[in-house]
Amino acid sequence: MTRVASEKQYNSFVKGLITEASPLTFPENAFLDGDNIVLNKDGSFARRLGIDYETDYTLIPTGLTTEVLLGTQKSFHKWNFAGGDPNISLGVVRVRDSLYFLDMTANSPSSTLKNSGLSVVLPGLADAAIEVSVVNDNLVIVSSDLASPYYLEYNSATDIVTSSTISLKVRDFWGVDDGLVVDVRPSTLTDTHKYNLLNQGWPDAHITTVAYPSNADIWTLGKDTSDTFSKALLLKNSTDKAYAPKGKYILDMFTRGVSRATETSLTLPVDTDSGRISAVATYAGRVFYSGVSSQVTGGDIRSPGYGGYIFFSKTVSSKEDLGMCYQEADPTSETISDIIATDGGTINILEANKILRLVATKNSLVVFAENGVWAIYGSDVGFKATEFQLVKITNIGISNGKSVVVAGDTILYWAKNGIYMLASDQVSGGLQVQNVSLTTIQSFYDNLPYLAKSEAKGFYDQKENTVRWLYSDDSDDEYNKELVLDITLQAFYTNSISSTNVFLSDYVEIPNFVNNISQEDIYAGVEQVLVETDVVQVPSISTGNRDSVFSFLTFTKTGSFTLSRYSSSAFLDWVIAETPGIDYSSYIVTGYELFTDFMRSKQATYLFMMMERTETGFNIEDTYLVTENPSNCFVQAQWNWTDSAASGKWGNPFQAYRYTRPYNPSGAVDLYETGDRVLVTKNKLRGSGKALSLYIYSETGKDMKVYGFAIPVTGNSRA
Repeated sequence: MTRVASEKQYNSFVKGLITEASPLTFPENAFLDGDNIVLNKDGSFARRLGIDYETDYTLIPTGLTTEVLLGTQKSFHKWNFAGGDPNISLGVVRVRDSLYFLDMTANSPSSTLKNSGLSVVLPGLADAAIEVSVVNDNLVIVSSDLASPYYLEYNSATDIVTSSTISLKVRDFWGVDDGLVVDVRPSTLTDTHKYNLLNQGWPDAHITTVAYPSNADIWTLGKDTSDTFSKALLLKNSTDKAYAPKGKYILDMFTRGVSRATETSLTLPVDTDSGRISAVATYAGRVFYSGVSSQVTGGDIRSPGYGGYIFFSKTVSSKEDLGMCYQEADPTSETISDIIATDGGTINILEANKILRLVATKNSLVVFAENGVWAIYGSDVGFKATEFQLVKITNIGISNGKSVVVAGDTILYWAKNGIYMLASDQVSGGLQVQNVSLTTIQSFYDNLPYLAKSEAKGFYDQKENTVRWLYSDDSDDEYNKELVLDITLQAFYTNSISSTNVFLSDYVEIPNFVNNISQEDIYAGVEQVLVETDVVQVPSISTGNRDSVFSFLTFTKTGSFTLSRYSSSAFLDWVIAETPGIDYSSYIVTGYELFTDFMRSKQATYLFMMMERTETGFNIEDTYLVTENPSNCFVQAQWNWTDSAASGKWGNPFQAYRYTRPYNPSGAVDLYETGDRVLVTKNKLRGSGKALSLYIYSETGKDMKVYGFAIPVTGNSRA
């Protein structure tokens, strides 16, 4: 039988992890499985760095026990331009009911507590998540635990954060149930009907006996040209059977009954809503509030359920504007009753079920609910209380608000059935939805546990143009997995982070610059300024670049927190936290290669591996020269679509990273200059079969960067 020869070259892994392909149709430039790697834009892949505490870290005590710490809310939030200073970026670390403030422009933010090192306590905050939004360089905080939103201000001169509450107000466009048909003029006057008349603008003096006004009567229709009110004139002119304008009274958003009673001293329904705001965003110069899980007590059939409501403030020019979610003019006034463009107000999405997140984009406010996504658009000159439109984008809602990530001009989120992307349509300019997991990692996503999807937290790494999600495969308190989407490559890959004594809680956004503070001597001309014998100095700030724009909020199980990041070239996790560190395996399993057909058995006698040479010099350990930053790369052949060594079709692993000739260093200062950037090795590849995949994996404590490989193959001329 004759033999047929061919060869195959693999120079790219740009498609990343693919789970949605059959054994016969697996795409090129992708892999079946992999973990703890970094996909590079040039198509190569490398081992991720080990994770550990940031340089010059500080462990900040919370005073909480392990049990309480594991069961409570912990999160990070950014506060840029705090106090109006463009050089100040505060990180807000929430731990249960306390807020800690870090200087994110410092080299080691965990070692630079602001607010004089003190935390700010928000009474009532317990187990619900918080959302924040920056408004005029100050911070608005909402949570379903909080009776009212909080407003934080920072004074950079005194380094003090102050907090106050925001009282949310709305006009009473609902009224109360008085049991009357709209145009009925009753012969007796109940407190509920009297309130409705007052709320419709009726002066108390004109609500007279015999036949009291109906809910359709507008009192100004009973005025003559001399402004004298006449009931006869009212009866003549008032013929409509529609409700008269309402909203004279301004109410507290959640204690409507108390507000009505305070305004009128009438006996009215309690009408209290125990739900609270849980979503907030700043858009078009206003603050938008939503996410209320309404639970009305002592209400009636007119009591609103706020589940689909979005409240927006008037255009914010001062702190007092933040809670004014109503039009300023009295809608029942006979003189000025019109709503104007800068007013506050409400938008009710009737079909929205449990709004979880509000996200502001460059031309819309996107509303994420459990059962769909909507967009609120303004006019050509922006959002106005008098002019906006509501558009439903999709029926596919989100699994949790923390998974929503704004990545440039796109938004990504986790839903129950996949990972979705919202992007602007180039023709219409509106947002279009696309499932980005459907043809890539859908099976992987489907197999994630419910807790993973309901508690995942997302982050956009602008520098690398990647979206990252932390999740847990066994607990909602300790994140131990990471899913990464490279937007440029449209490719997924994963990381696994295990530990015993520490755990990750959130992403931490780091500014792309660092402020280096030094002391400079003061001179008068050429003379150094002294006070007696002491040199007079002033602080000087210089700005530098950072090599990374994110870290992780990290907690110890003894009750402290700090920041950590992928930074360890020892390729061990938690060397500081859990000495000597925790090993992790970096690997990929390449896709099934059929070499043009699956009928014939083949042999791949050799495997040519192309890897980056990583050695950079030598260190002296116990009088011996030890290589700096060594690499290793193990390879194992897996034939015939097998998934276990029990098949007998797995070859023996071998070391593919090796030098073809020995290198003799000149001493400890030798830089390991071989003249080669790429290390190419020829390796014996044993076994045979109809399909081949390779298991490529790392060695403890060593680097691994793979550009690609090539395989010359021979096969039978007949099946």
